[in-house]
Amino acid sequence: KNSSVPSRIVNVTSFTHRYASLRKFDKDSVTGLYLSTLNKYPYPQTYEYSKLCLLLFSYELHRQLRLTDDSHHVTVIAADPGFAKTNIMHEFPSYVSA
Repeated sequence: KNSSVPSRIVNVTSFTHRYASLRKFDKDSVTGLYLSTLNKYPYPQTYEYSKLCLLLFSYELHRQLRLTDDSHHVTVIAADPGFAKTNIMHEFPSYVSA
């Protein structure tokens, strides 16, 4: 807060947050309470929800920082690095992970 050096908060997001917003988005889905009713842990959905929550957090953090007088020294960035070769997409349909 007392530093005159500009700072950045960078949150790594993903395009997959868009898929979470197409589904039911309520307290049970965000907190994971619905997981106990499923036969299989929903890795893709959990990832999508986490990225949506991180994006919403970034928006809210940016908004709150703008309400303070010293906020001009802090920048909030939500960055999507794009595709990376990992196994995280193995449960997605081939048209998404191709």
